[in-house]
Amino acid sequence: MTTRLLLLPTDPRADATWLEIEPPGSIARRATLPPGEHAPPHHGDGRTWVVVPASGLGLLWTALPARQHTQALAAARLLLDDHAASPVNALHVAVSPHAGTAPRLVAWTDPSSMQGWLARAAAHGVGPDALVPDVLLLPHDEGATDHLRVVKHDGRWLVRGGAMAFSAEPELAMQVLGDAAVHVEASGAFLDACARSAGLEAPPLDLLQGAFAPRVRRGSNDGWRRAAVLAGVLVLSPWVLLAADAIRHELASRRLQAEAHDMAVRAAPGIQAGNPLDATAARLSRLRAVDALARDAGALFGALETVPAAHLDGLRYSTADGLRAQIVHPREADLDTLAAALGERGLPLQRTGRQPVGDAVRSDVTLGPGA
Repeated sequence: MTTRLLLLPTDPRADATWLEIEPPGSIARRATLPPGEHAPPHHGDGRTWVVVPASGLGLLWTALPARQHTQALAAARLLLDDHAASPVNALHVAVSPHAGTAPRLVAWTDPSSMQGWLARAAAHGVGPDALVPDVLLLPHDEGATDHLRVVKHDGRWLVRGGAMAFSAEPELAMQVLGDAAVHVEASGAFLDACARSAGLEAPPLDLLQGAFAPRVRRGSNDGWRRAAVLAGVLVLSPWVLLAADAIRHELASRRLQAEAHDMAVRAAPGIQAGNPLDATAARLSRLRAVDALARDAGALFGALETVPAAHLDGLRYSTADGLRAQIVHPREADLDTLAAALGERGLPLQRTGRQPVGDAVRSDVTLGPGA
């Protein structure tokens, strides 16, 4: 099975890396993606993981004997009172799968980090099957808990041990490691580790849990499942807004065509000779589309909070038709509540289909220009 990896850098303005890995661990395709550029198209079966900087996470191994995921998550939140700097109820928390008596990994971060990572993945046209901290892709020796592996990646050190994993700038990492003798491997070692990830049945830890978990995980609805993961977190991303706003002001400040031409060449040296202004305008158009998608999706999820029992089952977006979503809700009146909440945000809602789902209803709705 093909494993596709989107490696997001710490800096949202930096280029991302796209890898397509074929078993048993060979990189079949590699591409560099500037912000907003879509990943190469792919065909056939496979899975897509978005790899995020572990520097934006807290990671802790602890005993969580509960087999049921919600029970383990509740226990993890209680334990984090002594470890997290922020109030636990304001954090996104994820736990690794149950593995017998072995300690389980708990990860926590601010929900805005999750929103930002998934908004950036959306800007690359990627809906992930899993969101994985980069440091956890480094293999470690299960029998050697005191052995540390340190690898350079994205200007940081990834440090992985039997019961330790973190990512930090080299100076900070050295302070954490203290007198421990370590050998720092070159950045190519991380790509080798990514290639070996093709042999994993599942990621060591998937951050898409809780409020960010996909509501549907059915193989027959793979496309909708990926869209649901993406839609669950598409809220306003400050980095996307900053980028779009900066480009608009930059273009507005250039009144003469020659000056604008020179600016475009300097801003995008990779653009081929011809008319770099056209290429810059195309990039601006993509950023504006991402801006509109994030704004409207943020309004949708703000409205969903008014009906606690309702959840999103799928979402599609186009500039011509706006948002098209599937919403599962227990009562018919819930759709009126959602429509009223969206109306307050200036976003009309129209039902285009209805299907019973157990004791609930799944409604096909259109929001925005197509409503």
